[in-house]
Parts: sequence; C-alpha cells; structure tokens
Amino acid sequence: MIPSAEPNQAVVSSGLEISPNPVGDLLQIRLRPSASQQTLELRALATGALVQSVDVSGQESLTLPVRHLPSGLYLLVLREQGSVVARQKVVVQH
Repeated sequence: MIPSAEPNQAVVSSGLEISPNPVGDLLQIRLRPSASQQTLELRALATGALVQSVDVSGQESLTLPVRHLPSGLYLLVLREQGSVVARQKVVVQH
C-alpha cells in the first residue's frame, strides 16, 4: 500500500521523503544514506512507463524538475542494487 499525504506535506516511505506533493514545478527528494548503488525511477502510474531514471548513489537529496510532465499520477521508485527498497506516489498538478 502506498501512503497518502495531505497537499503540500512531506511523505516518508522507507527512507524516501518527498515534498511538496502535489508538485507543479520542482520535487524535493531526500534519501536515506546508503553505500550501495541506488537508482531513482519516475514512472507513469497508469502504464508503468519509465519517465526518468537517475543514478543517486551517494546522494542524500536532490531536486527533480517535473514541470515538463503532464498533470497526473506518477510513482517514484528507489532501487538499491536493482531491488526496489521504496516507492512513493507523486501527484503532478499544474
């Protein structure tokens, strides 16, 4: 089950914190520190299509631009050495 959030509140899911949600421009992401290889994927929730993939190994935070994406539901997936370790629903709203 994917946790839900009140508008513009940060949501934490197994070491993955995002804000704001819903987002219109820039998504702020905080990750749990890990020495392993980590990849962050943004996928369209309806189709599962990969929208963006970023190597986040060694990073604790990043900003992901989403202004170019159509409004809708997306899934942010954190993979560590290929295995899914966290997922978070993201609402893009323009």
